[in-house]
Amino acid sequence: MGVHNETVVIRQRSGSTSDADGVPVPVWTETTLTRCTVNPANSRMTLEKGEELPSQNRWQLLTNEPQDWIGPGDEVVWRGRTYQTESFPRTFWAVRPHSEILLTYTEG
Repeated sequence: MGVHNETVVIRQRSGSTSDADGVPVPVWTETTLTRCTVNPANSRMTLEKGEELPSQNRWQLLTNEPQDWIGPGDEVVWRGRTYQTESFPRTFWAVRPHSEILLTYTEG
């Protein structure tokens, strides 16, 4: 189920700066995660690598190792679209350590 072996970029706000007009602009720290699986949330839809994404607003990101540093409101960029994390990840440390994170589509 889902799309396997995907690369995503996690964007976290690390502060802010100002543009030429003095308007605050967020500064982002980016971290690339590889070998992730992305599933449509609450669905059994299967996508092949490279297949067009359906108009699905909620997704579940499964990382290949624990990522408990990700928090609510962080951004995930996947296939050119930006999603926002809904909460802290559910992290599993037993048999196959990994994290599961719910995402909501925001732009792209």
